[in-house]
Amino acid sequence: MAGGPHWTTVSPYRRVHVITAEMPAMLDYLAVEEIVRPLASGTTEPFQCRLEDDQLYAVKGRGAMARGLLAEAYSAVLGQALALPIPPFVLARLSKGLVASSPAENVGRSLGAGVAFGSLWQQPVEDVSMASLKSFDAEMRAKLYVFDHWIKNGDRALSEHGGNANLLISLTTRTLIVIDHNLAFSTNYSPVELNFHACRSAWANARTDMFFRDVMKKQLEQALTSIVGLETDLPEEWLEVEPTFPQEVLDTLSRVNDEAFWDELQ
Repeated sequence: MAGGPHWTTVSPYRRVHVITAEMPAMLDYLAVEEIVRPLASGTTEPFQCRLEDDQLYAVKGRGAMARGLLAEAYSAVLGQALALPIPPFVLARLSKGLVASSPAENVGRSLGAGVAFGSLWQQPVEDVSMASLKSFDAEMRAKLYVFDHWIKNGDRALSEHGGNANLLISLTTRTLIVIDHNLAFSTNYSPVELNFHACRSAWANARTDMFFRDVMKKQLEQALTSIVGLETDLPEEWLEVEPTFPQEVLDTLSRVNDEAFWDELQ
């Protein structure tokens, strides 16, 4: 995504900003107009919601906790800056009245009022398998492997026996979709988790290519510019709970300059 900011049009009235590496991110806030239904998708208990741009989003709120929401925002910004296929996203405002009037069970506990993280709804899709994943660009898969290690995200496990890679395939465009980063920047992350990463085989083929490694390092360093000052654009309610998170992110991402970071990529 070169040549300045890129926008994805989602309605005649609003546009969702897709991050590039050339400039700091600008986060878009949209109001939730309708809580459509709960999504059977993990412990964060997301909901499908219709926002003021009249588009559907997968929305994570209280169930993901402030740390998970911050991890989603930082990961989406960084991933898009690296041109990874992460869906357009917004910060979704939920009013107390809308939450209180929703007939959905546990909506107050799982979603809650306030600011949530919304990822543009993707349909029709299917989950990836090891066989289908190998049909996608090997360089992009290797980049995703490095990216997850960079952001300390161990939630991309997949083997021939199955798993939860948090990767989807668009049945319309046959493109890969990368989702779910609420566990990124984990304080318990270990490089051992890379043993189970869905894209490990792609990195195994690229790891001896020093040109690819040099290019990857430059891309990661450039992507860092996308989060300059990002904390000033994030919800205060998230940062009040996790005030040290922005510094944790910077400390985590600075590992790219350490030889140990690359040695850990198995």
